[in-house]
Amino acid sequence: MGVGSRIEPTRLRDLALVPAAGTAGFVSAASGLVRVGSHLYVIADDALELAAFDIDGQAPGRRIRLFPGVLPAEKARRKRLKPDVEALVWLEPDTRFPNGALMALGSGSTTLRRRGAILVMDSEGRVAGAARPIDLSPLYAHLDCLVPELNIEGAVATGGDLLLFNRGNRSHPENAMIRVDLRKALASCIDGVAFDASVRTCPLALGRAQGVPFTVTDAAALPDGRLVATAVAENTADAYNDGACIGSAVALLGADGGLLAMHEFATPLKVEGVAATVAEGRIDVLLVTDADDPTIPAALYKAAIPLPCGRRQFRRYDVSEIDFRSAPRRSPPRSASSSIARIFSVISRGSACSRPMTSLRVSRSARTISSSLACIAAVSRNPWIRTTPVMMMAATERA
Repeated sequence: MGVGSRIEPTRLRDLALVPAAGTAGFVSAASGLVRVGSHLYVIADDALELAAFDIDGQAPGRRIRLFPGVLPAEKARRKRLKPDVEALVWLEPDTRFPNGALMALGSGSTTLRRRGAILVMDSEGRVAGAARPIDLSPLYAHLDCLVPELNIEGAVATGGDLLLFNRGNRSHPENAMIRVDLRKALASCIDGVAFDASVRTCPLALGRAQGVPFTVTDAAALPDGRLVATAVAENTADAYNDGACIGSAVALLGADGGLLAMHEFATPLKVEGVAATVAEGRIDVLLVTDADDPTIPAALYKAAIPLPCGRRQFRRYDVSEIDFRSAPRRSPPRSASSSIARIFSVISRGSACSRPMTSLRVSRSARTISSSLACIAAVSRNPWIRTTPVMMMAATERA
């Protein structure tokens, strides 16, 4: 694990909302964050609405209804009845959602917290139409036996998988990253198809602050497959009750959930949502907070964490996808390089693919990238392969 420096996030604004009768004029318990172009979308674990903000300026956010009804104002009753929406996921455009979609997920910590919502987007990155409720119970039923106490606090859709981040507590300090097939998860939640996919879990070891375990509160995916996660050392013994915030941090994780670096905040903030973008030599993060007090507005912060030295840096290249949906079942031409032959064997698994590939990822040292790309281009020009444009991610090693 890389030892990270302490960082001090910069406060950008309170999450004020357009006034509405009978409601608070702000988000009070932000629990998830997604950035789509120039728009920020924030969920709150004590509300029935999504909040939408413009990334620039201080204009109040717009309310977007997720669930019908009204929550009681009294704190204990509200806590018992709330849907506890803790994770907000960006779904990339595909045939189901041509402009992408947002998926809000309840924590699953009680039976009332096993519902969610889908919001379809327009071409400008704005929510188009009413939210569609989804039932998470069939999916979560498969997860109950995998963790001591189900409490989904973050989620990411990446590489064809849905990654669910289960938060630990003082009694059960183990955090977990749960990997499920995204297509099958959506079929279960949206279409009511029986969930029958395999589920894989891996522990997330995030350390402690003053003896209190750091537990995961949200996550965001980077283009190279790595992940950024937020964590809080909250002094609570279960997944239902709140506790004092002893410390908080942002972590860089490998695609397998391994901890690469951990950066604690100089001032403890109960950070519950994160969005991340890669810049030159650093990762810029936006963060939202939950003060566990309905009278205190949630806030938006920004911070930058350094990219670890010696790690892979990823660059994008316009190349062609090798598409085997209509390719003959035979080996590549003898003139193809051995590296492309290896790529062929990995992708095709010895025969034509049963489903199309959407991307091709190759890791090569800086000395061989250009020759590898040239070989791919040469193979793609062979008449027996049908190709389509695609972006390939090639990795180089930093000196």
